[in-house]
Amino acid sequence: MRYDNAHQFVHRDDLKPDGSQVKTPPMMFADNEEAVNFALRDLRTNYRFYMQRYWQWKTE
Repeated sequence: MRYDNAHQFVHRDDLKPDGSQVKTPPMMFADNEEAVNFALRDLRTNYRFYMQRYWQWKTE
């Protein structure tokens, strides 16, 4: 998983084991600091879910 703002907007790419990606819709933040803080909170809160989903994708 990665948060990205290379296209002038923030979005999240969920990376599957086969290399494909699930992209989220663009997210709006006041500035980059707010976006980074959101990403850190999201990962701290949801990392177990993201890990379980990754391993589930790996077995599909």
